[in-house]
Amino acid sequence: MNHLFDIFDTLEQLPPNSEAVLATVVSVEGSAYRQPGARMLILADGQSIGMVSGGCLEKHLVQRAFWLTRAGATLKTYHTATDSQLSQDEVADDSDEQEGFGLGCQGVIQVLFERLVLNEQSVLFACFQRLKQTKQPQTLATVITSNSDHFVVGQHLPLTQLSQLGQQDWQLVNQVAASRKSRFKLHVYQKQAQQLSLFVETLQPPLQLLIFGAGQDCLPLMTMANLQGWQVTVIDSRLDVIARYRGQAHANFVQIALEQAESVQTFFESPQPTAVVIMTHSLSQDRVWLSQAFKAQNSPFFIGQLGPTYRTEQLLSEIDDGYQLVKSANLFYPVGLALGGDTPEAVALSITAQIQQVYHERHA
Repeated sequence: MNHLFDIFDTLEQLPPNSEAVLATVVSVEGSAYRQPGARMLILADGQSIGMVSGGCLEKHLVQRAFWLTRAGATLKTYHTATDSQLSQDEVADDSDEQEGFGLGCQGVIQVLFERLVLNEQSVLFACFQRLKQTKQPQTLATVITSNSDHFVVGQHLPLTQLSQLGQQDWQLVNQVAASRKSRFKLHVYQKQAQQLSLFVETLQPPLQLLIFGAGQDCLPLMTMANLQGWQVTVIDSRLDVIARYRGQAHANFVQIALEQAESVQTFFESPQPTAVVIMTHSLSQDRVWLSQAFKAQNSPFFIGQLGPTYRTEQLLSEIDDGYQLVKSANLFYPVGLALGGDTPEAVALSITAQIQQVYHERHA
């Protein structure tokens, strides 16, 4: 999950004919703070959204983005080794092809700069619109090097056009990971003396977080989820509780009576990855919402139940439809990593961290 949606939401709000520069990390060698797919949007007034490093390169990119793209999209290489690790040529070289930043990350990153014009229909915008509307992953290929007359640096190819390269006598001669941590690929195609390098990525919809329980302790969880770029919906059967906290954080608040609990299944039908946290502090409500989470055909990858172990086991014993036997592998209780602390903020941190860990299939 990155600032992709914030970037495109900003673009959609700009006046017609506005211009902006999109900087995208397409390759990383060695160590780097951000990985391929990280993006940064630079506006004409110098404002920016997103980051492509840990703050090391951003000021430099803002200053040079429009100058770099004066003749079209361009690919730049940045070295982030310490000064002592750079050769004299690298330290002295201030060309557009290579710049040394003595920042100690000991990595090399390649950043693609492309000028966006807001009155133009583009493959990039169309891809993002499909992502927003369908909430289905979208594959996008971007040309990063080319000596062909038919493809230029910065050109975007949808999945259909990417799959047609073979029919046009282009041969895939190499395919490597864009970095040792990245799930994205660099594809190299060849056609006689012509060569084409593509950055191939799959844009993911935002993670959907369903919070059952609109108590005050859900506010820090909403805030931390928003910082991750997650799409948050808070559901409760108690209208007075929802009304009390609606507007205090960026989330969709929904009131669903317990007698109509089945209607919550519409939220589980979304194809985007879904995490559930149940924190109503009411046994009767928790029982209903936990049962609904188990019933979901599109099973959430994470179901977290707040409260001590014995309380959740009591709830499971009272859900007699057997769903917990099938879906309990996705159930985490007590929800949250054991990080210490008992404030609402500490609990929210532990829950957010556990969802992030499970989503990325990592182990503490």
